[in-house]
Amino acid sequence: MKHHNLNNMTTLSELLKNKKEEAITYHDLLNCVEWKSKREEVLDRDNHLCTICTSSKTLDGKFSDRNSLSILYGRKLNGEASFTSSRIHLEVHHKFYIRNLFPWEYDDALITVCNECHAMIHQEQKIPVYFDQSKTVIVNEDPCQKCGGTGFLDMYNHVQNGTCFQCHGTGVQKFWSAIKKEKIFTWQFLYKNRLIFNDFFSGNYCFSEKQLIDFNKYLEVGNPHDVITSGIDQKLRLGLIFNANIFWTDYLKVIYYNEPRVIYAGDGVDIFSYHIDFGQLPFTKNIELNKNKDHQEYLFLDSFGPIESDEDSNHITSEFNNNERYYDSLIEKSYYSNQEIFKVIAGEDPLCLFNDNIYSFIFNKILKDIPDFTIEKFYGLFEKRFLE
Repeated sequence: MKHHNLNNMTTLSELLKNKKEEAITYHDLLNCVEWKSKREEVLDRDNHLCTICTSSKTLDGKFSDRNSLSILYGRKLNGEASFTSSRIHLEVHHKFYIRNLFPWEYDDALITVCNECHAMIHQEQKIPVYFDQSKTVIVNEDPCQKCGGTGFLDMYNHVQNGTCFQCHGTGVQKFWSAIKKEKIFTWQFLYKNRLIFNDFFSGNYCFSEKQLIDFNKYLEVGNPHDVITSGIDQKLRLGLIFNANIFWTDYLKVIYYNEPRVIYAGDGVDIFSYHIDFGQLPFTKNIELNKNKDHQEYLFLDSFGPIESDEDSNHITSEFNNNERYYDSLIEKSYYSNQEIFKVIAGEDPLCLFNDNIYSFIFNKILKDIPDFTIEKFYGLFEKRFLE
């Protein structure tokens, strides 16, 4: 699967440094790393197929129609090979906009469409712009001066399928601002979210033996995924057992060993809590994520009951495919925007911490936003209440 080379693209921060706000266009934003990454994410989610007509993009190479001598292009349509007289490419469409959101700051608004369906959408409807994320009030501002508020330019049908390049199909003169205060990390923010940052550092930071000793009472050991009984499982949690940077000396093994305790007694068998088996360390994040995925699918099947129809079977297949895509995304995601980082820290999806790439994004942001950051100062936050 081909992806854009994000290293050669401009980030939003670079764009704001190099261009005045009033000179930044919506298309400048669509050339940012943040949008290109989000675009690939949506295309992958939709299996690189148009969500309206199910077409794929046309394949490389041309075919000749012996009867009409015309050139044809191959593609997939409804899962089967098909031919078309024009090239088809895939685009990502916003079903709606929210005032002052960047194009990549959406989830449920984005769908994959082919260029033909995209053109039809913009010809037949004006894309709504909402005042805020409640989506209850539509922005009623001056109509776009370029398209007169239609969102479509028929004379430019050969460019962007006729979508107005000034209002991007919304019909509104200005619905976004290039200047938005970017959220930053502060010591107050680290203190407020110290528990999740502790999990984050415990599972990734390159601690010295002295630091592991000094921070012993705060560092999170973590949990692998472990099924205790058919209905009880130990939740996956990031911590020291996943940290490949730790050399476990004999002294560290002594201070981090926890005597297992009984956490379940039933069916004549006592089940004990997890304790570190240092010979198994470090655990592999991807393996534990896949164990977590398999257990979720098992629980889903167990609660579903007997499969009595093709509809039941199709529903199960659909749920399994969605689950597969979710975990593939967790494992393979290679870029995190500022907004996504704050969602992870807010605990919206703790499993994102198991992605191998997220550590560098979060840690580099900490160093950029908090120049005086040290790991000693961070764990000093646990010693006393942080004074704002």
